[in-house]
Amino acid sequence: FVASPEIVTALALSGRLDFNPLTDKVTGSKGEEFVLDPPEGEQLPALGFDPGADTYQHPPESGSDRAVDVSPTSDRLQLLEPFPVWDGKDIEDAIVLIKIQGKCT
Repeated sequence: FVASPEIVTALALSGRLDFNPLTDKVTGSKGEEFVLDPPEGEQLPALGFDPGADTYQHPPESGSDRAVDVSPTSDRLQLLEPFPVWDGKDIEDAIVLIKIQGKCT
């Protein structure tokens, strides 16, 4: 998460990354300004988290003898090729474009 769902929602509604939901106002579609109400709800479950079944399995000491089988006709999965070795040069002043569609935080 870049931020909590509440902060992400506030930033999205304001249209600004420097928006402070505690002090700044949001402008509505008809030009009216308003302040967001603080979020409500439980921060933690009243009875604690349900630990569920203990199903954790330790990874093997070495995974070199393990194979991941992915169907070559799969529309959902693919095996990734290793990244090229870093050349020691950092990327500076790069523009980052983020486009989001659907449910996300």
